[in-house]
Amino acid sequence: TFVPTLVLAIWDYDVSQRYALMFPELYRKGHRRTSSRYRNFVSWVLAGIWQSAIIYFASREMHVAFAVLDSNGQSNGLTTFGVLVFGLTCFTVHSYLALFVGAWTMFTITIWAISAASFFLLAMLFSLPAIAGGASPNLILVAHRIFAQPQTWLLFLVVIVIVTLPYHAFRAFKRSRYPSLKHLVQELMRGGLTRDDVLGPSLKEHSSKQLPSFSSGKSHSSASREVSPSD
Repeated sequence: TFVPTLVLAIWDYDVSQRYALMFPELYRKGHRRTSSRYRNFVSWVLAGIWQSAIIYFASREMHVAFAVLDSNGQSNGLTTFGVLVFGLTCFTVHSYLALFVGAWTMFTITIWAISAASFFLLAMLFSLPAIAGGASPNLILVAHRIFAQPQTWLLFLVVIVIVTLPYHAFRAFKRSRYPSLKHLVQELMRGGLTRDDVLGPSLKEHSSKQLPSFSSGKSHSSASREVSPSD
């Protein structure tokens, strides 16, 4: 699950370089360290507790209602439960952090997809008898049987919606009712508008229009005589 965090930290950006230079006010939040306030830390802790509870109870109910049985009619117990919990944790991290990505590119989409798909590939690989037989016999073909059940895919979909919906709803409400400067700049960037389109000409351009013109030869020579050392 480190790949989404790595992509988000290195390759993601809220606004393009052009708009970051156009609106230097965006850097005030970093200078004032308002992003690392105590309430932000508490919100992440509460989100982690909420998501952990959903994953645990959903996996337990799935394991009880749709137990994966071996050839002797016995459940694999914690092995099945562990695969479900790990899979839901992996996809919860990918889905939740995807809400924070500000700039999707083909590169980040590809990395994200490979990272998410790697769980299925690795789970089925380590469930093969040739690998799991010597290390953990209870894991043999467990992932294959779990992924063969339609209820497993329904569980993944329902859990991802439950864990991401509260933040997505809060983010949409905040963006529409109480937008920050970053949200406003992002809307301008999507519409192709610049700072001058909203605030009018810059101070430099406005001042240049008020300056007298010395393009004519007469005016230029008069100005030169006023500052000439010979006078």
